[in-house]
Amino acid sequence: SKEIPNVKIIIAGEGDLSSYYRYVEDKYKSKLEIHNEFIPNERVAELFMRSSLVVLPYTDHTTASGVLTIALSFGKPMVVTEVGELPTLCSNCALIVPPKNVEALAKAIIKLLKDEELRKELGRNSLKKAEELSWDNIAKMHMKVYEEVIAERKQ
Repeated sequence: SKEIPNVKIIIAGEGDLSSYYRYVEDKYKSKLEIHNEFIPNERVAELFMRSSLVVLPYTDHTTASGVLTIALSFGKPMVVTEVGELPTLCSNCALIVPPKNVEALAKAIIKLLKDEELRKELGRNSLKKAEELSWDNIAKMHMKVYEEVIAERKQ
């Protein structure tokens, strides 16, 4: 908030946030938009379209993230933590920070919000990654593997 006075943070999704409320000073509450509930499909697009970037501050070894795939499909630049497969999946479409490192997370968010060119580049890369991970491409990759296995068996 000190670095980017007009920042608005959207926190969306189901989960227990009660232990975090004590950390939010009254003067910062107006900068938060909290949707602490399951987000129905018809509201997902609106929230992503309003966002300049997506932050995935996972702390454990996440192997898959629905939010990640949606962020990619919307061409969003991201800040993700270095857990599970996130660094591999997001190597060129996100800034990657250590888990549970609040300072590194904040610096990466600020950097991305201040650097429009970097946001655009990472966003373009997100769209490319979404295309790579599309069901059509995954089906093509599977077909190629099947064809290779069949060809080897025929020999």
